[in-house]
Amino acid sequence: MESPYNEILSPIFRVNDATFAMLLDQGVHFENETTKINHPLAQAIREAISKDHISILKLLLTKSYGINVEDGEGRTPLFWAIDSRRENMINLLLDWGDNIELKDKYDCTPLMYATFQGPYLSNVKTLLDRGADIDAKNIEGSSPLSIIKKIFLD
Repeated sequence: MESPYNEILSPIFRVNDATFAMLLDQGVHFENETTKINHPLAQAIREAISKDHISILKLLLTKSYGINVEDGEGRTPLFWAIDSRRENMINLLLDWGDNIELKDKYDCTPLMYATFQGPYLSNVKTLLDRGADIDAKNIEGSSPLSIIKKIFLD
């Protein structure tokens, strides 16, 4: 189901970076007590990632919005960048401090999540190059290494 915030946020992504920065400077706030996916902050970040608006994502991060925002599955923007197959966003989020070892509600790390993406091994390589734990286990006892072995050896 579409979030009610999509209608509100859609015009934001049609403005240029300077206008978006001005909106943030003039008091457009995304923060409140919740950081779940239906919150406008999470929607803005997810939209910036999925549409590859790296400059808008940087503006949100510069204004201290959202590096720790989670969805209902306990996933942060790093997971969303992996899901969108945006290697540039993955690197940016890691540079800004998104937790490479954070586990979602299924105990999956971003690396484990990336291994499920199949042919997008560049994301797996990026996470490994950045120090992700290849032996971390999820609630089923699987690790990224065991998942990769299963994909390529079965």
